[in-house]
Amino acid sequence: MSTLNPSHTVGAALARRLARHRLAPARERASRVAELLAQVRLPADVANRYPHELSGGQRQRVAIARALATDPDVLICDEVTSALDAVSADAVMEVLAEARARRGLGMLLITHQLHLVRTHCATVTVLDRGTLAEAGAVEAVFTHPQHPATARLLGAGAGA
Repeated sequence: MSTLNPSHTVGAALARRLARHRLAPARERASRVAELLAQVRLPADVANRYPHELSGGQRQRVAIARALATDPDVLICDEVTSALDAVSADAVMEVLAEARARRGLGMLLITHQLHLVRTHCATVTVLDRGTLAEAGAVEAVFTHPQHPATARLLGAGAGA
């Protein structure tokens, strides 16, 4: 979330991304910024605000809007909800789910929050000290872990 420049408004940050990647001519940037904000459930007037004027969840959704501006095929979300309260984390995950459905996006969710994996992912890959320990359908891996590292992770995160 600290990737937003505190001296630029949200609108300027999003417009800059559009300009840098030549995704919208100058005359269309304001409307494209409003569209991006709407896609992440933020009102258009957020474009006039600075990052410090937003909540953590709002800043995270602005960061997602900035990533979506480039029309990616895949989003890599590394601990996308780690600094958020449960309500904000759920809102961010809903925004990501909507983006996946609407755009046909692939998403790689990197997290230690097992409840997010169980609720929002179809497949899971467990790493143990940088090595692939186990991969498969979430429900299969969570109910019948085959690797000791997965069993330890699930035992430690059972309440997560």
